[in-house]
Amino acid sequence: VDNAAGLDLIGPDTLVILVDHNTPARAQFPNIAEKVNTIVVIDHHRRGEEFIVSPILTYLEPAASSSVELIVELCEYQKVELKFIELDATIMYAGMLVDTNYFKQRVGVRTFQSAAYLRDLQANVTQAYEFLEDSYDETLQKMSIAKAAYQYNPYILVAAGNEEEYYQRTALAKACNTLLDVHGIKATFAIGKINQNTVCVSARSSKDINVQVIMENMGGGGHFGMAAAQFSDKTIEEVRLLLEETLENYLDDRGEM
Repeated sequence: VDNAAGLDLIGPDTLVILVDHNTPARAQFPNIAEKVNTIVVIDHHRRGEEFIVSPILTYLEPAASSSVELIVELCEYQKVELKFIELDATIMYAGMLVDTNYFKQRVGVRTFQSAAYLRDLQANVTQAYEFLEDSYDETLQKMSIAKAAYQYNPYILVAAGNEEEYYQRTALAKACNTLLDVHGIKATFAIGKINQNTVCVSARSSKDINVQVIMENMGGGGHFGMAAAQFSDKTIEEVRLLLEETLENYLDDRGEM
């Protein structure tokens, strides 16, 4: 359903469920959320300042590994039988892989219980991993960004792309994940242009460093271990300097500078 078709479907009894975000501006079709009075929010991100007005149900748990984990938990409490096809369960399993960096970050007992539930629903684990495989071009981009990384300090890596090249958002995110595998590194940041006028920063952390706070201080958002921000009409170098300034303030507040 596209935006226009969605607007045509709105009626007095329409229910909209916002998943994996809690602010209207982050919805795929913001004007649909604005025109519906009955809204449910299911999210694992920290509550933002522009929170949805008066949702009938809010299930917001920043400690959860992913929104999929929360959805699975809600499913287990329903009084009616829920029917999932294999593809539904497989896509949800893939979502958990993304948010946990392949079960390496922010995982707990609830995470694996949710994964087991999806397997019971016939989630195809092999296919879930295949969904997340990189193309050849994306692999080259990821390697190019990672190769440009430098140590901001002994446990933080920053990588900036070429000003003349455009990058896929996923390549920036996956470059961060790759750099996070370096021994002793707690947080990684990748910066690159996604189009002529937009520069994005992707951020990842494994422990101790709250990249959500860092990205929020730069106008972005996310959650503790996975966040991002984007800027219009700035160069990569300008964003890199802004990131370093933000990191300095964050670490200074923690008494680590």
